[in-house]
Amino acid sequence: MTFKISLPVSHLFEKEENIRLLSKKYDCLETRPFTLNCELPGQQLFHADNIQPIHELDDSDFKFLEKIRERKKDLKVISFHCASCCRDPKVEDGIFYKGENISYTRDEMYKNAEKNLSTIRSIFPDTVEISIENNNYYPTDAYSHVTDAQFIRDIVYDNNIYFLFDNAHARVTARNSDISYTDYVKSLPLDRMNQIQFCEAFVPDTGLARDVHELPTDQTVKEIVGLAREYNVQYVTPEYYKSIERLIKLLESLKNVTI
Repeated sequence: MTFKISLPVSHLFEKEENIRLLSKKYDCLETRPFTLNCELPGQQLFHADNIQPIHELDDSDFKFLEKIRERKKDLKVISFHCASCCRDPKVEDGIFYKGENISYTRDEMYKNAEKNLSTIRSIFPDTVEISIENNNYYPTDAYSHVTDAQFIRDIVYDNNIYFLFDNAHARVTARNSDISYTDYVKSLPLDRMNQIQFCEAFVPDTGLARDVHELPTDQTVKEIVGLAREYNVQYVTPEYYKSIERLIKLLESLKNVTI
């Protein structure tokens, strides 16, 4: 099976010239909450990174999902975050902190997911796959359980959904948890993987690793292509937004692989 290159609609699409340059370099598009009103053709994926099914959701969340269903007529996959164990965490320098906010136990997050994913499934047609993404781990009390591979596996398998693998998130988690990246990746539900988002993380010898969305190295691209082929992944999504020229070269290299 040959994977499709799905490109996120980013700030690079604000210029008509960029849209022209990027056209035919990808197979489909991935939109997100800030590009809900995008009208470009080929929007097969939506990354709802504003919603965590492991939290308590309200009517506004489900109404937003209904908007996605109505506006994205070509939708094939909708994905969600599994990012934090607390609601509305404080954010400092890109890292979550619990602060005084509500925190969920592992069991509460599991039950929330069970309830919310059932409702989400009722909103979208059977042709739309539902998936959750692995997140970064940082050593604060806002990340309890959510990056544990077994927790992610339980959510995926027990609710019969799919897995969105983010390689940079996995690298950050492994480094900041002081565990093997290879072992961590192998422990994730790769056999349910329908999409891979990838870029290059900042992983120093000492100090915190961070997800900085740098251009992926040749080695990272080789890893991602290998995973996509081994597990028959449908969509491969480069998350690099800093240089249109470098992005085009990356897309062209991926395109050559799929031919």
